[in-house]
Amino acid sequence: MLVFKKTVPLLLCALWCGSVSAGSARDAWGTLVDAKFTDRPGFGFVEADPALPNVLIYGDSISIGYTPQVSEQLSQKANVFRLHRNGGHSGVFIPYMSHMQDTMRDAALEGHWDFDWDVIHFNVGLHDLKYVSGRKLDKENGTQVTSIQAYQANLREIVAYLKQVAPQSQLVFATTTPVPEGAAGRVAGDAQRYNTAAFEVLQDFPEIIVNDLFLLTQARQDQWATKPGNVHFNDAGQSAQAQAVVEVIEEAMAFSTTLRILPVGDSITAGNHAGENANYRFHLENMLQAYRTKVEFYGIDGRQRGDHTRQDRDNAGFPGGDIAHIHHKMTAQRTGGAGTARFNTTRFDPQTKSDVVQSSGQVDLALALVGTNEFDAVVPEGQDARAFFEARYRKLFTFFQEEGIQAVFATVPPVALGKSEITDTPEKVREINQNRFPLLNSILATLAPSFEGVTVVDFAAACQEAPADTLLIHTDGIHLTDAGQRLLAQCFYDEIQRTRKLAGPVLEWP
Repeated sequence: MLVFKKTVPLLLCALWCGSVSAGSARDAWGTLVDAKFTDRPGFGFVEADPALPNVLIYGDSISIGYTPQVSEQLSQKANVFRLHRNGGHSGVFIPYMSHMQDTMRDAALEGHWDFDWDVIHFNVGLHDLKYVSGRKLDKENGTQVTSIQAYQANLREIVAYLKQVAPQSQLVFATTTPVPEGAAGRVAGDAQRYNTAAFEVLQDFPEIIVNDLFLLTQARQDQWATKPGNVHFNDAGQSAQAQAVVEVIEEAMAFSTTLRILPVGDSITAGNHAGENANYRFHLENMLQAYRTKVEFYGIDGRQRGDHTRQDRDNAGFPGGDIAHIHHKMTAQRTGGAGTARFNTTRFDPQTKSDVVQSSGQVDLALALVGTNEFDAVVPEGQDARAFFEARYRKLFTFFQEEGIQAVFATVPPVALGKSEITDTPEKVREINQNRFPLLNSILATLAPSFEGVTVVDFAAACQEAPADTLLIHTDGIHLTDAGQRLLAQCFYDEIQRTRKLAGPVLEWP
């Protein structure tokens, strides 16, 4: 688990070292808020309505200006909280927010915060780009608070921290508003430079929505500034910014969903011969994030004990498993009865060299690619091959139907001539591709419609239709390359979008 440590200035320690004695959450909030903000709108204690989503605004004096109107406009739609003080520069984000969280979530407090954040709207930048000498703004003789490089590093830490303490929250990053000519302690144009640096970081986090307050404000800087050369805004400017914040928060609350997925299969699902970030789950997650759909992968790690080299662990892939083996594993390792099954998400602990259960929950969707290891299955004498394999698939289909889990099965892709003993001769490849796998895929296509919630995507056909120069199959002739995994992700994604009607893509960054 990530542990975030910051060196907190002595002044902060002096302010924080005294712990809040047990009492009410309202009293605790009163001890948090700086005295100069006690009577300011937006800093009052929030009596949260448990029926409404919870929104946190983190920011500096610009956010202090628009928070009251945001709270008012969302009063019937969300509980709107803000940081207990001016958010300052990026280097103090984590200690400031941690202090608020630790204080208000103290279980000893009556009415302590026990909710999750649904949306966190945050900004840092205006205090990073300023120049100070001692405690005074001074762009001639002072030093810039945070360099571009340090700012980017801090942003990455902030995002990681927020994902740790509020993993279900939709994050919204607000760009830093413009610095006008003649501003004290700040250089005109620096806001744009820092925003560009922020965009470079956020490209790695497509799930984070960007609220471009810089672009909104830039064209009206002169008419919205409190006075020439001032970075703050008058009532008209604050109202316009508040409206933009309200709109993006409403959008985030409306479109942010979490999809709990159970990947099921054999060594292809487990990620054999796929490096870090080279499996269909990585690609699928990126595709879904563009539709503000967060993904939680649940899965029992089915690899042989002792092999702990792979980065991807959130799967129920059982290398070497045929249909019957996978069905057995799925039923034996679940918890709960029919209709209430829960599945685990595991993480490898390098100290104990074992998998540790991180979370357990019911899933919304299963993505399955099973059948590859039926290439040499022996059909009992006197039994029809189609009936034999159909019975195996039927058990797996029934499992998902009884659990009420939507299941998407991919058809089995072809093999290629390769280094494996399975594919080392043209005769073996021909037998698999012309007889066994077409039989399995035919069963999938004809059997699935009779089961509620079970659908099939024709991954095999997609492989056949791919450009001839696209290498989809690994040199062993069986497993998928990154291009193959990406194509599998696309097939699953298309079916998810068709059946679940995703909301729509995120706003594009400027």
